[in-house]
Amino acid sequence: SRSQTAYAMFPLVIAVFPWLVLLLVAYLLLTEPPKELDSTSWRSSFVFLIGRVFLRACVRRQGVLSPGWAVEGDKVKMDEDAKRNLSAVWRGWRLDPDVFARYCQACGISPPSNPGSASASDPFLYPETLFLRHMIAIITSTSFPFSSLGLIHLRQTVETHCTLSDLLAARCDLCCGVCDMRATDKGFEIDMKCDVHDVASGRILWSAVTTLLSRNKTTVEKQGKSSRAHEASQPFSGDIDSYTGKHLDVPDG
Repeated sequence: SRSQTAYAMFPLVIAVFPWLVLLLVAYLLLTEPPKELDSTSWRSSFVFLIGRVFLRACVRRQGVLSPGWAVEGDKVKMDEDAKRNLSAVWRGWRLDPDVFARYCQACGISPPSNPGSASASDPFLYPETLFLRHMIAIITSTSFPFSSLGLIHLRQTVETHCTLSDLLAARCDLCCGVCDMRATDKGFEIDMKCDVHDVASGRILWSAVTTLLSRNKTTVEKQGKSSRAHEASQPFSGDIDSYTGKHLDVPDG
């Protein structure tokens, strides 16, 4: 009967399942994210990239350079091949006005009534949301020397070189890559440069540098013990305004 056949197949399924999982894990580890991202490619999907985040974290350490990398002074040596391997690009992107309007609504800000005005050229962070896929592809690359988990966003600089109307009209390439890595007391800082290039003119319309920290846990724990002992001998005393932090309930974009 069918039920007997199903019961007979059950031990076989149990025996084969672990091997299928191992093959899937090996495939994800050995399959590199693409350097050119594409919405039609499954290797550019968040499902594939997030899966690699956890798998690559198993073979890399936080705040410790993987073999093959060297430090000169406080700088991690990076040749052109290393920079090329730690980069990603999305070609032919166009800004969707409807998606941008929803972004403004979610952040509690109003889109410029006149996209071509001078105020519309002030730095804005919407393009940064487009580079999340790039950054995940880079930190899960086999060329990335640190764990893909535990990275801390330290700081960021943004430059806008156009008005919003320029960005709305342009067809762009979204380019992202590691431009610098350096050793610090708390681990290693990684600078990622993000650029929005106008395909027609070749000029940069928007750019940002995001600095991430890969902490060295051993160093941080030692510093933490000494700093906690110091703080215990100098307790803080003062008044804090009751409104402090409440404006963060709604992101300002």
